[in-house]
Amino acid sequence: MRTVVSPWSAQEDDARTDVTCPQGTYLVDCSLVKGSIGDESDGLQLTAGTCAGYTGFKRQGVKAVAVCLQQQGLQFTTRAVISPRIPAKKSGVITCPDSHPHMINCVVWSGWGTSNIVHYPNVDQGTGTVRIDGGSSCQVYCEIYNQATGYCLLSAICIDSSSETDVERRHGRRLDPVQ
Repeated sequence: MRTVVSPWSAQEDDARTDVTCPQGTYLVDCSLVKGSIGDESDGLQLTAGTCAGYTGFKRQGVKAVAVCLQQQGLQFTTRAVISPRIPAKKSGVITCPDSHPHMINCVVWSGWGTSNIVHYPNVDQGTGTVRIDGGSSCQVYCEIYNQATGYCLLSAICIDSSSETDVERRHGRRLDPVQ
């Protein structure tokens, strides 16, 4: 297991910083480090192998943190899943496909700040990390100020079922349910 940290983002609204797992490893966790201003971030987005963090309106820098797992001796594949836009004042759910039924990380992004999403009890204040419901899905209530055009996006990492126990052992925590 290897932790890779991005450089600090620019100190401006909506600035992005991302980190990609090295070749031969798989992204199994994506999280965010914020500066000390007390600002909430705009959260996180992930794709296959890349974890991206976004600054909030107070323009403090953020870092994206990826935990990458080497496949060495393990038989598994990962798949990134991204939700459609979740409109303001609506709930959204993202579920892993049947081919990769175990969710190991779920994050939320909103260009209007994740502090506006935390009224749903499963979102970590200001970082965009979402607790997973039962191992194959996660959900948020997109409560943001900009109700006319605002929206949220969920993204998740899912793995196939053939390797759940091995990945749990290597990642150092149970995957079902994820905390």
